[in-house]
Amino acid sequence: GESSRAQSELALLLKSHADRADGQTQSGSLQMRLGEPVLARQAFQRALAIDPDSIAALNGLVMLDVREGNIGRARGVVEERLNRRPNDSALLLLAARAYQAAGAVDKAEDALRKAIEADATNAQAYDMLGQLYMSQHKVVQATAQFEELARRDTKSVAAHTMVGLLLQAQNKPAAAQESYQRALDLNPRAAVAANNLAWLYAEG
Repeated sequence: GESSRAQSELALLLKSHADRADGQTQSGSLQMRLGEPVLARQAFQRALAIDPDSIAALNGLVMLDVREGNIGRARGVVEERLNRRPNDSALLLLAARAYQAAGAVDKAEDALRKAIEADATNAQAYDMLGQLYMSQHKVVQATAQFEELARRDTKSVAAHTMVGLLLQAQNKPAAAQESYQRALDLNPRAAVAANNLAWLYAEG
């Protein structure tokens, strides 16, 4: 919460590393916190000029558009990028945020499922999808869908992990542990499944 100190530290950083996209992105994030959307947008745009693939800078621009009620522009920016990189998990996650802001729940769900398929370690995508199902009161139906997917694709780490997450949301820790363990049997480095299974062991 020390905004003045953050500004002074960031000014020093940018003075010596003005060509760093992450520094410009940090500047944009700070300006957002300070209620300076014009300055924030300029910083995010500078970051993208340096690194056109910066998801953090793109996320900043999209969040600015959402805050300002310009949902159409937010969707357009993300969808244009997705046309070029349809299997980018981080970009799909950002698209889901834009769709949710626009009230396009089905498109948000589709983007999150694709994000998990593209990267089974994307913890944010699992969390957002689980929250989406809970807000729609679709946890039971979603569990059945992912269980069927896991049956059809027995090597899908993502499907078993999602089943575990949904069972955990229904307060079924023993069944959730089994699903997470199946995911880890397939890939011992499945970080989301490992983290959640460890959490269940700790709670128990």
